[in-house]
Amino acid sequence: MRGSCSCATCGITRPYSLVRVSFGPNRKIVEIFKWVLMGAVAGYVSRWIVPGAPHEGLLQTVLIGMGGLLLGTGAASFVGFASLGEASFRGIILACAGSAIILWVMRRREAQS
Repeated sequence: MRGSCSCATCGITRPYSLVRVSFGPNRKIVEIFKWVLMGAVAGYVSRWIVPGAPHEGLLQTVLIGMGGLLLGTGAASFVGFASLGEASFRGIILACAGSAIILWVMRRREAQS
């Protein structure tokens, strides 16, 4: 049957969800877009949190945010608090914390040299 799915366990027939239909083969593109968007938000927030002159460009800000996303959610998934790359409010908070750590280390190293 097109347009519905049948659960083999309970025999319930229900229509497909819009999320499943709309993402389909483009799921990887959506995941990449999600990581870039979360990285941009986390990078911008970390530039606002960490003291110092913000001289990073847009690309560097997004990359710092994506690294922070990996660092924050990776550390949280290690202790069982969140999943890696979680797209939720908790994931964005962890990404901001991770990118703030990365940015603080980068600015500290610049000040020493």
